[in-house]
Amino acid sequence: MQRITGVSKPNILLVKVASLSDYEKVLNEIRGAVKAVNQDFEVLELNTILEKSLAFLGLQWSAIMFLPFCALASAVPCFIGYVVLALTEQRQEFGVLRALGAKPRTILKVVAVQNLVVLFSSYACGVAFGIIITLLILVPNPLVTSFKVLQIAGLLSQL
Repeated sequence: MQRITGVSKPNILLVKVASLSDYEKVLNEIRGAVKAVNQDFEVLELNTILEKSLAFLGLQWSAIMFLPFCALASAVPCFIGYVVLALTEQRQEFGVLRALGAKPRTILKVVAVQNLVVLFSSYACGVAFGIIITLLILVPNPLVTSFKVLQIAGLLSQL
């Protein structure tokens, strides 16, 4: 490589081994040939480095993926508190409805629809903000433009 390029400083040469069955044999031959040229040169096998890097990234992503569960665990008590507060605020209205002849089933339907509206709107906002944050913060070089992020947010808000 030094003779071909005319550069007397260390170079980097990447080699792809075709068959994995004689991988160690080929690696040892390359090491021997490199040491025969210059004792200071070194052969690095990148598969082990790649495996360590992938394991590290896997640990990092598992920590990041734990965050939505924490958010869900904190959202559930908040939603329960909202439902209890809404029911206590509307107790008189429900009493009036019952006095006018509404069945308990009708009141349960009203409460269920109110809660579903809150759940679905919260879900849509959470998904939209999650996608935006993921694309703009967690992904270093997203292939998505700012216009596309706004378009995604608009589409999700229509749900």
